Amino acid sequence: MPIKIAVLAGDVSPAGGGVASAVTALYRALCEDGDFCVTLFGRNGDPSPQWPNLASVDIGGRGKFGYSPSLWSRLNGSAFDLLHVHGLWTYGSVVAQRWRRYRRPTMVSPHGMLDAWALAKSGWKKRIAGALFERRNIANATCIHALNPSEKAAVRSWGYKGPVAVIPNGVELPAVAARRQGGARTRTLLFLGRIDPKKSVLELIEAWSRLKSENRLAGWRLVLAGWGDEGYVGEVRRRIDELGASGSIAFVGPRFGEERAATYSGADAFILPSRSEGMPMTVLEAWSFGLPVLMSRECNLEIGFARKAAVPIATDPSALAEAIGLFLATTAEERRLLGAAGRHLVETEFTWQNAAARLADTYRWLLTNTGRPSCVDID
Repeated sequence: MPIKIAVLAGDVSPAGGGVASAVTALYRALCEDGDFCVTLFGRNGDPSPQWPNLASVDIGGRGKFGYSPSLWSRLNGSAFDLLHVHGLWTYGSVVAQRWRRYRRPTMVSPHGMLDAWALAKSGWKKRIAGALFERRNIANATCIHALNPSEKAAVRSWGYKGPVAVIPNGVELPAVAARRQGGARTRTLLFLGRIDPKKSVLELIEAWSRLKSENRLAGWRLVLAGWGDEGYVGEVRRRIDELGASGSIAFVGPRFGEERAATYSGADAFILPSRSEGMPMTVLEAWSFGLPVLMSRECNLEIGFARKAAVPIATDPSALAEAIGLFLATTAEERRLLGAAGRHLVETEFTWQNAAARLADTYRWLLTNTGRPSCVDID
């Protein structure tokens, strides 16, 4: 009999961002192992069967909290062996508390939502939610899934004493064509992701404008690809116009599916000056396409710096401009080596098959209490 896993997530559509794409890709890979049968409960999910042993249930839900009156009735009395909740501060955490009456294992994945910056955003709401349900949800979890050692430390700082499984995200490996080198063509520095204050998009625009005024762009343009809150997106567009930067900054909107892959393929480098991340899928994707990466240390991918696959940047416009300017002045060969290191890093450390294998071992251990995986830390 296959092991039956119930997965609670938030918005699992492409617009759900990195968490949505990570969750769906992870369970596609897990279900390649015939020992598992997964039902994914999420908002805006596709209920049509697409992959063997993986079912998707659209639970509806309203607002960011995602209250869904049908969710509990679908889980109540079901024959799932284990419940895995992805994300915090939503109705899924409330339902998880009720589901524990079945005395079966529960796993929780914060996805960076216990990071200091993330906790400070709408902090008073999270303090209330923590008191009402979230601290109990985390404290009562059989195991916590952390994406990296930094997140494990954040979980421990919240007082959690149970097992923590450190399992990073993965990525699909596309075929990578040789990049054109040299010549007078315009090169592209790509930002792709949610257009959000957390990603320091306005600061990036300010930094780019400074480089333009100093004549340091050297044949480069900045492409912003993404989606977000209409108010912030409008502010970004207005700021580009105010700075007179529309000639060197292109705002191309959301990119999904084949269009997303083509956007990576057409870029020469990738940038993410984020203030807070669990593990950014876009950085892993950029590496998979062989792109050199500029990222902040808050992206929690220190291995990228250690393996010489990424350049560290800040979020302050002045320091950010200086770091970008130094990168734009590098040679084509230096950029090629950065990109090749990133591609190798993904091939060896960040495939979905690796992530799924570690998660499968963790699930089996939680259900049998034998054979604790090396990725699981016991405090």
